[in-house]
Amino acid sequence: SYDPFWEENGVRVMLDSLRRYSHDRYLQAMGCWAMVNAALYPSLKASLLRLGAVYAVTNAMMLHPNVEAVQFRGLFALINLVIPVNKNRNGDGSSISSHVYQLSRLTILAMKNFHTNKSILNRGCLVLRNLSLNPAFVSILAKTPGCIDMLLHCRSVCPRDALVQRSAKTIMILIQRVTDNDAIKISNLAGSIGYVGRANLNRPGPK
Repeated sequence: SYDPFWEENGVRVMLDSLRRYSHDRYLQAMGCWAMVNAALYPSLKASLLRLGAVYAVTNAMMLHPNVEAVQFRGLFALINLVIPVNKNRNGDGSSISSHVYQLSRLTILAMKNFHTNKSILNRGCLVLRNLSLNPAFVSILAKTPGCIDMLLHCRSVCPRDALVQRSAKTIMILIQRVTDNDAIKISNLAGSIGYVGRANLNRPGPK
C-alpha cells in the first residue's frame, strides 16, 4: 500500500547523499537524473521542493561547471522542478523565488560553457521558459547578464528545433515587455520630478 512517509524518506536519503558526496560528479549526475523522473509525480515534486532539491541541483552545477553530464541532467531536473503546478502559474513561486537569479545565471553559464551542445541548449531554453511562466520572474531574467545573447545564440545554432525557437522567442518578447514597462515608469517618474521642480521654481520665496 502507498505510504507517503516512505516516499518522503526516500527523497531525504537522496538529497542527503548529494550533500554528503557533493564532489562525486558521477553521483551528482545520477542524483539529478533521479530528480528528473521524481519531479513528474506531484507528491514527490512537493517533497523535493520542500526539502531543498533546487539547492541540491544548483550546488551540483556550481561544483561541476565543466562536467557535461552534471550540467545536462541538472538542467533537465530544473525543467520539471521550476514549472508552476497550478492554473494561476504561481504554484511553486514561493519555493524557488529566492533561487531564481541563481537558477537563471547557472542555466546561462551551462549554455555558454557547452554552447555547441544542442541538447544542453535545448534544456536550458526550457528552464528559462518555465521560469518565465511566472510573471514575477521575468524581470529577473531580464536582469540576468547574457540572457538575451544566449537566447539569440540558441535560435542561431538550433534553427530546426521548434521548441528552442518558440521558447527563446517567447522569453525575449516577455523580457521586452518588462523592459518597455520599466522605461515608461522611469519616464513618468522623471516627468513627475520635473513638474515638481518647475512648480517649486515658480513658488514665491519667503519674504
